[in-house]
Amino acid sequence: MKCFANVGGYDLSDNPFAVGIIDKLRGAELNNKINADYHAYREKIEKLAGTAEEELQSYEDFYNKALEEYKQTNGSVSNQYAFDSGLHHDRLENTQTVYNAYHQDKKIKNCIVTACKDSKVKLINLRGIGNTAN
Repeated sequence: MKCFANVGGYDLSDNPFAVGIIDKLRGAELNNKINADYHAYREKIEKLAGTAEEELQSYEDFYNKALEEYKQTNGSVSNQYAFDSGLHHDRLENTQTVYNAYHQDKKIKNCIVTACKDSKVKLINLRGIGNTAN
């Protein structure tokens, strides 16, 4: 905010519309950062939640923790309504992306497990293990 305070001879911090736009952009940027951090975290742990609801709860917990950390380290917001508007603008879409990613990963995991089971059955049959015919 301070870097925009004096731009071109104007003091933008006196303009509530400029402050609102800046706070809305700050909220949107924080939302994007939290979302990207969650997807990076999820890829790193490589552990799939048991259900979609558990995955969404994990996302909510991660989101709320990151938001609290931001509030602790970044002081106050001038226009809370604008900040929240930016913060929550893409929230539903991001939640849907988490939900879709969970189901995509679950589908891939099930295909891999099925492929492994099929390969094991074929391998056993090729070796003659389990064949009762002489």
